[in-house]
Amino acid sequence: GKWFRDIMGDRDPENPEVYPGLDIKVRRFTSRAAMKARQRIEKEHRTGESRSGPLPDAVIDRIIIEQVATAILLDWKGVIGADGEAIPFSVDAARDVVTKLPDFRNIVLAMSNDMDNFKTERRAAIEGN
Repeated sequence: GKWFRDIMGDRDPENPEVYPGLDIKVRRFTSRAAMKARQRIEKEHRTGESRSGPLPDAVIDRIIIEQVATAILLDWKGVIGADGEAIPFSVDAARDVVTKLPDFRNIVLAMSNDMDNFKTERRAAIEGN
């Protein structure tokens, strides 16, 4: 996975896409682990009439939330709860946060889908071999 620094908190007026105060570590959306998780989660949701064909939007949202929580969002630092206390990373905490904060979920998804975010890691791994 890759760490992204300072992505949430008070937005910087000079750069509205930068959120100071939170670091997250994400895995590529198209990684083998993320895709296997997606297949497993989707299979769990395909029951009865929805065994084939398109799934309802609400079910797709639940699948995405579960995929982000279990296979894409790997760690965080600086997530603060309503009580002002830091929330330690766990899959359950990630599930709760990405469910309650769709903007945060969308940021995680955007970062995990942007292949440019992972090119330097790949290049370094290739050069290191």
